[in-house]
Amino acid sequence: MSRVLLDTDDLDEHFAKQLMDIEDLLKLANTLVRQYFTATAYERAMYSNNGHTREPFMNGSLWDVPTMDSDTESSRELSGDQILANGLLRMRDEMLHYEFHHSISNGDIGRALNVMAVSTIYIMSVSVELTIVRYGHSHSPA
Repeated sequence: MSRVLLDTDDLDEHFAKQLMDIEDLLKLANTLVRQYFTATAYERAMYSNNGHTREPFMNGSLWDVPTMDSDTESSRELSGDQILANGLLRMRDEMLHYEFHHSISNGDIGRALNVMAVSTIYIMSVSVELTIVRYGHSHSPA
C-alpha cells in the first residue's frame, strides 16, 4: 500500500534516505487510512472501473462479471475489483479488532466503547441491507 503511494519497492531504504517530520508522517498515515481502511475505499474498489477514482490502486485488467440473479443478489452492477474490495473490508475490520484489544489491555473503556459503537453500526447496516435484498423493505415480515 505505502509502496504504491510512495512509489518505492524498499520502504526501509526510502525512509533511511529521507527523514520525515511527524506532521508529514501523520498526513501519510491519514492518506493510507482513507485509501485502504474505510468503507469509502471498499466502495471505490468495488464499484468503479480503472478510472481516476481508483488512483491509489494498481491498474489491472477488468474482470467480466457474470450476471447475477436479481432475486438472490443485489442488482447493482459490479465494475470494480471484488477481491480487492473484500481485502479492504478485512483490513478495516482487523484494525478495529486490533484497536479494541489494545484499548482493553490499556484499560481505556471509553475507546473500547467507541470501537464497539462503530462495529455495531457496520453490523446493523449489513443486517438492514440483507433484509432489504431478501424482503424488499427494511422491516421484517409479519
